[in-house]
Amino acid sequence: MSFRNFILIIGALHAKTIGLSMAGETGKVPMYVWPLANVSLYSDVIGTQDVIHDKDQICFMFVNGPEGLPYSVLDIDDEDNSCFDANLKGTAPLRDMTISMFVFPDNDEDDISGTMIHYQSDDREILRIRALANTFLVSFRDEYGMSAGMMYLVNFLTPRAWNHVTVSRVFPTGRIIVYKDGVEMYNQDDEFSDVISFPHIGKLRIGKSQDPDDEAIFNGQFACVQIYDKVIDETNQKDILSYCKPENWKTQHDYYFAQNDGKWCLADRPSNEDVSLVTMTILTRGSLWKQFLQQNDIQDSGRKSGYLKLSSRDKIPSVNDDLIGQFNVTDTKVCVRLCMRVDRCMSAFVDAPETNGTQKCAIYDDIPTTFVDRPGAKFYVLTD
Repeated sequence: MSFRNFILIIGALHAKTIGLSMAGETGKVPMYVWPLANVSLYSDVIGTQDVIHDKDQICFMFVNGPEGLPYSVLDIDDEDNSCFDANLKGTAPLRDMTISMFVFPDNDEDDISGTMIHYQSDDREILRIRALANTFLVSFRDEYGMSAGMMYLVNFLTPRAWNHVTVSRVFPTGRIIVYKDGVEMYNQDDEFSDVISFPHIGKLRIGKSQDPDDEAIFNGQFACVQIYDKVIDETNQKDILSYCKPENWKTQHDYYFAQNDGKWCLADRPSNEDVSLVTMTILTRGSLWKQFLQQNDIQDSGRKSGYLKLSSRDKIPSVNDDLIGQFNVTDTKVCVRLCMRVDRCMSAFVDAPETNGTQKCAIYDDIPTTFVDRPGAKFYVLTD
């Protein structure tokens, strides 16, 4: 797999309208997202709490990530302690709480064991998610160490496969809800104390317990670990995966790697990288987008969402008085997202694909009113 080039996919096209903001449709934005990937390394791409790591580290091992995500993930077996630590620093106690993660257990089913998530505050356990012979166990404790809820499910994780797991605790009832790959597996209100919130400051460990007497390590991989201060219900399970995709991250990084002794080591950006063809990668990676703006003498709109509505087919503007620029793009989605990201753009047309698969895209700072025939072309208008 190449770690330098990848295409980002932003959902399906509606017959009439193209939506440009998948993330945030639920109104439930995560507090923290750690993709643990070659495109983010140890960064929290939504918040500011990066995984604690050696800042001098330049070489890494990666493994294939979950299907549908445009990156590979850090090989936890290559980490010094086979775990990841991050500090949580919220602004208010956690009432509702959701943990979302991809987990890949690298064992036979009966041997899937170990701590996946362990959250402590002032050295007191608050949350632990673990497995014992593939019995999935979740336990919550209040700030005084008293039990605040627990559950278990047998034969839960699929061995040697990526599992998407979501665990929520509902305030004030203490109800625990568990999903696996978007399907509800558990939803019960136990008999433990209700109206309990959890500390918002503490340390989260991924892959191993923080208890020094518990040296067992979860044998497997992790990707896109998210924490919400809200409950994510069944209808929104797929939506939260949008925050696993780079186009919805607040922090973008530009990492380039060269292979050295079987590892991937950070390298300088290639000087000959082609930005003449506009791809989703150029639109979503910081330095490439800045280079594109500079080369074409245009400005960023600052928009984070919007829609381009299909206005007409088989026609293009007859004059170019309002033309901002004309570009080659990889597909229609790139053209409409380009219009959203470029300052003053109000409309765009995209031609039918060329024989090499690329398409011509023209963006305008107004909405033209006169058109000429162009078979296969589509004309879009930006709407709020």
